[in-house]
Amino acid sequence: MSIDNEKLLIICGPTGVGKTSLAVKLANKFGGEIVSADSRQVYRKLDVITAKDTDTGVQRKLPWKEEDVPYCWEIDGVPTYLLDVVDPDKEFSVAIYERLAQRAIEFITSRGKLPIIAGGTGLYIKAIVDGIETMRIPPNKELRSQYRFKTAEELFMILSRLDQDFAASLNRSEQKNKQRLIRKIEILQQGVNKKDQQDSNPYNTLFVGLTADKNVLHKRIEKRVKEWMIGGAENEARHLLLENTISTQAASAIVLPVWKEYFEGKTTKRDVKEYWINKDWQYAKRQLTWFKKDKRINWYDISAPGWLGKVEKQVQKWYH
Repeated sequence: MSIDNEKLLIICGPTGVGKTSLAVKLANKFGGEIVSADSRQVYRKLDVITAKDTDTGVQRKLPWKEEDVPYCWEIDGVPTYLLDVVDPDKEFSVAIYERLAQRAIEFITSRGKLPIIAGGTGLYIKAIVDGIETMRIPPNKELRSQYRFKTAEELFMILSRLDQDFAASLNRSEQKNKQRLIRKIEILQQGVNKKDQQDSNPYNTLFVGLTADKNVLHKRIEKRVKEWMIGGAENEARHLLLENTISTQAASAIVLPVWKEYFEGKTTKRDVKEYWINKDWQYAKRQLTWFKKDKRINWYDISAPGWLGKVEKQVQKWYH
């Protein structure tokens, strides 16, 4: 079967909306296997903090060789790939993710199964479906060392000198993000055009997006955080901070800084909970902003009656 005929089901949407649960249901119904597209759940030792336990119910690692099948676990009987890929003291790039995900997809399809990409990291999904030219550009350690102490304003000025139109196209949040500004400078200095999307999607894809009213989604996030707070998040954070081995990339994706303040007596556990809820809520809004730009996505409101049956009907029509 050529790649142009390979079916690829994608389930996306904001955090807390039930993507993994739907993926498991559809995998059981249509003979599928899941490839996680979650930039936080790739890290080991971050089970409660990244919702790996509550979202996926990770049960056991399958006894397959890593060189053949990348990082496969079993969730409710469904093989699920790309969980627990790297230790939290390591950096992890979209290029590494894309390479491992393609291997997982090939392994799934070679056994006649339906690959289901499930997650909320839009860049990971984009890398699989559309490709990202710039992800192949390696980090420039010398440049990063040179620019690490510059302010966001200084970095934005450097970027503007390289490509004024590109710099002007960035939104306010992007203009203040030092890490991303350095990466954009890094790419432009290597002479790569800012257009990073390939012309066509090589797979036969169906995009299913889950959403909900903002009040419903906020309540779901609040409920999840409360469950994590009593489910071991404190011990997990304490161990990570004691080990003092976590990369900047991993730390930015989770709530360790506020846990550190709590352990130092500078804040309360209630403050940690409220901070965590707000952080995940802001994350959910950013995810929705990203996904709403993709017109290929078929959206389903999880609070609407009969939404699951409609999803299953659409997948059935597309798959068979």
